[in-house]
Amino acid sequence: MPIGIDTFERESAFESGDTYAERILQFLGANDEQAFERGEIAEATGIDPNVVCAVLSRLKDRALVRHKAPYWAIGTQDRLASASNLSVSLESVNETLGPEQMDDWEQAGSENPHPSDRSK
Repeated sequence: MPIGIDTFERESAFESGDTYAERILQFLGANDEQAFERGEIAEATGIDPNVVCAVLSRLKDRALVRHKAPYWAIGTQDRLASASNLSVSLESVNETLGPEQMDDWEQAGSENPHPSDRSK
């Protein structure tokens, strides 16, 4: 059974249950007094260097890591705490209401288009 691309993108996890981003953040957080090149992060986490590059770019967009070419370091404590608080809040909502299913949202949106999207 196929899944939506949003679900596919969200569920790229390791066997341990950690996502690539979590593994990279855990590594950088454990070594917060140093900055690393992409290849060093890949080697330490066991993640393909090309995947590390993509994940680091996304983490940088969210200010969870810092970058000064060619080095990468964990983000500021304030930004990490904010992201962690959001994550805990979302986990709490998911435990109470169940996780969101993007495919359900997409189906509901196609069945009930916004009035401005309806053709006359």
